[in-house]
Amino acid sequence: MEIHDFIKKNYTFERPEKGYFPCPFFVSEIFEFTNDRGKRIYYVSYATQQLSNDHYAYYEFIIYENETGYTINQSNRFFYDIAGVEGLEFPFMMLFFNILYIFASGAMVSRKRAKT
Repeated sequence: MEIHDFIKKNYTFERPEKGYFPCPFFVSEIFEFTNDRGKRIYYVSYATQQLSNDHYAYYEFIIYENETGYTINQSNRFFYDIAGVEGLEFPFMMLFFNILYIFASGAMVSRKRAKT
């Protein structure tokens, strides 16, 4: 929790628009590493809820722990959109067209056999 509090105090996060979740963090992960000098290094990531219509943010931090506390060594912020007709992505559509193809080719083969 100390790391979360440190990041919230020392970093400005994107705020969601009015009408969206006031607490934007959906998923957070912390990985702890030790460098060759025995110092702790943390990789922290946050994924947000919707900030606006189909608009999300993802944050990454590299944090060093030292004698006085923590310091943010590097941070990245990414935005991505998930828009459109959810559920009609490629795997679902490919399955639909494959089933349609199987029935259509079966109908053509049975017609050809009926004529001969």
